[in-house]
Amino acid sequence: MPTQHIKHEKSVEADVRLEYRWNSIYLLAFYLPILILPWILTCILASRPLNYPSYINQQGIFTKDDVRDIGRVRTATDALSRIASTLAVPIVCAVLSQAAVVYAEHRKPGQRPLSVRQLFVLADGSWADVPTLWESLAHASMRTRFLWMGAGLVLVAAVQPALQSLLIPDDQKLIVTHDDTCIWGYGDGCSWSPQRPAGIDAEPGLLEQVPRDLIVQKVQSRVLSFDPKDVQEHLWPEPGFVSEGEEYSALDRGTLSYYYDSSSRSPNYQPTYFVSAFTNDTRTGVLRYHALRHNSTAKCEEVDHSLFPSECSGSRPFTTNYTRDGLDVRICVPGDYGKVPWTLSRNMQNVSEEFWLDVVIAEGSHSYYSLKPNTKDFAVHCTADSTRGYFELGNFQTNYAWGPLLEIWPSIADMESNFNDELFVSGKDLGKLAEPAPAIPIEWELTDSPFNTGTLKTPGPLMIAALALFGNSSFFVAAKNATEDTMEATVDIICQQSTVPFDSYGSDFASLSTAPAKYAVDICDPTSGARLANSSYNLDQLVWGSLQGFSDNDTAKEMLEITMYFANEIHLTSIGLQDQVSGRTVYTSPGTQVSKPRRSLPGIVIISLLISLQVIALVGLAWYTASTPTWTTKLDAFALARIGARLGPRLRDAGLDFDIGDHAGSVAALKALGKMNGLIGIEEHEKGEERRLLPIESRIESELELGEGRSASAASAGAPAALTAGKSEKTGRVLDI
Repeated sequence: MPTQHIKHEKSVEADVRLEYRWNSIYLLAFYLPILILPWILTCILASRPLNYPSYINQQGIFTKDDVRDIGRVRTATDALSRIASTLAVPIVCAVLSQAAVVYAEHRKPGQRPLSVRQLFVLADGSWADVPTLWESLAHASMRTRFLWMGAGLVLVAAVQPALQSLLIPDDQKLIVTHDDTCIWGYGDGCSWSPQRPAGIDAEPGLLEQVPRDLIVQKVQSRVLSFDPKDVQEHLWPEPGFVSEGEEYSALDRGTLSYYYDSSSRSPNYQPTYFVSAFTNDTRTGVLRYHALRHNSTAKCEEVDHSLFPSECSGSRPFTTNYTRDGLDVRICVPGDYGKVPWTLSRNMQNVSEEFWLDVVIAEGSHSYYSLKPNTKDFAVHCTADSTRGYFELGNFQTNYAWGPLLEIWPSIADMESNFNDELFVSGKDLGKLAEPAPAIPIEWELTDSPFNTGTLKTPGPLMIAALALFGNSSFFVAAKNATEDTMEATVDIICQQSTVPFDSYGSDFASLSTAPAKYAVDICDPTSGARLANSSYNLDQLVWGSLQGFSDNDTAKEMLEITMYFANEIHLTSIGLQDQVSGRTVYTSPGTQVSKPRRSLPGIVIISLLISLQVIALVGLAWYTASTPTWTTKLDAFALARIGARLGPRLRDAGLDFDIGDHAGSVAALKALGKMNGLIGIEEHEKGEERRLLPIESRIESELELGEGRSASAASAGAPAALTAGKSEKTGRVLDI
């Protein structure tokens, strides 16, 4: 029987208008900015402040106001993120509830069916109800695509803030502020600065004017008092150097015995260390500075006596000898003992030097019978390679680890952007360190030299080592210049003043079969019985004993390298020790901490995808809701009451009810609802100015159309009625109940 048209009676039934609903759009207009804006700010703040290209700026462009602004933006971002996380699930559920109204309407022929039970599940907002979602897995009459889509969207909205906190936590970032780079007395607003001097670095222009005698005297003193286990404050391990033994402590690594105790070293072991004017615990905080460094290595090999140079090459080579009682010692160091081998370049430089030593005991001589049973003739040739250059001191940017040797000095642009090195001479700022270094004319306070060497400049490390061991002020020259009348006194002075180099060296080094100065020390020990009445023998024994270390290639190498270490250290630190000479001051500063999001590319990608998915889904739902007129704003309790009022009589007609206490009847009714078509749809049939609108279609065993066989009077009495719609002047479409 065709559905009957019931005319509109305003006195009995109210108008239900089909309207376009914009509530979802209004909600998203409020929510999406709160969701998206803090995430955009978070991504920006993870890499840089809002008003600067980076957190890293070595020139100190950040002012105190900038630091406060960074904190304010971060606080505002966190506040917006918390608001968004609080509103996320409620707003998503609200949008889903409004979209569910459209989903439950019969909008077109052949639309996917929706049972009344599924309609009730949607009306309950079960996309946020875990027990109902679990139950729907086993009951097809409960689940719909919309339900699972909604559940997924709610899950995304719920977990996104938690994942963001986990993947993008807060980090404390140290930045360089104006105060950190402000050198008091050299800039505007520099009345106070947190930076402190870390040390003084020697400029190449100053080093080339250091007097040679000053360095030689200090090296000589250090060699005489040297103990392998002394902590060397200016000794730096090369970056990446790893001990072959695990028993060494950080304190051990500051000693030369750590590098030369061969008991735990492989046969081809090569110590890797360098020396700087700064102590090896120097760090510069957030500032970035370079420092000059030297390192020298030697290689020695025993050679035939005939290879000893007949003429020592060079403009002013160092040569000396000792000849007495058949003991003949010759020393040759080619080169120039008063010339600086380095240039003013800041790039890496290499210098090679040679050392020759020849020891012969004439057969049949007095020395032959007294010394020969315990030793042998030998000649040794040593080469030394020294390197000078710059390295970066440990700082915040390098995780406080010092850098490797730089082969090429950074460009001016690089220095201006990334480093804090500046040169001040006589109160004048000469700007960033340039390549090459400038010449700096100074006057040293020179001491009088009895050898007329006071004006000579500092030569290479091996030449300095040879001068300290065998030069004018050494015991070797004192022994050489001794006469028959002064030999005994010379031996006494040498023993009393302990002027034999490395007289305690060798006892801690398992590789040494003979301590270098063992026999020399025995001569000076009155209880050893080694000292004889013959003063000439005693002096020969001192000289011969002091040279025995050079008969072993490894020992010769070690002694020369250690002496060159002292030469390099004293040369580099001599600038800071002179009151009349001012080197380049290097500063350290703690910086200022600001809070920022951690920059994690995987985290940013994951959170961006989740937020994008949420935005796309919400915008799609809002468009879906606003593009179709609906009979109610959302599926709430009031909407369910209206639906229930329509369904009640039909269920009773079918013998089904939801009476309280009747569990069996309720279960049967639920099964029936699972088979009923719950689409609240509209099928339009043009009849002049009217369009026929069909309500819920109920199907239990056979299709029953609402209003079939019913009269107008029955409708007025509460029975299901057909729905008609006419044109409305205000809304265009009206649903009559």
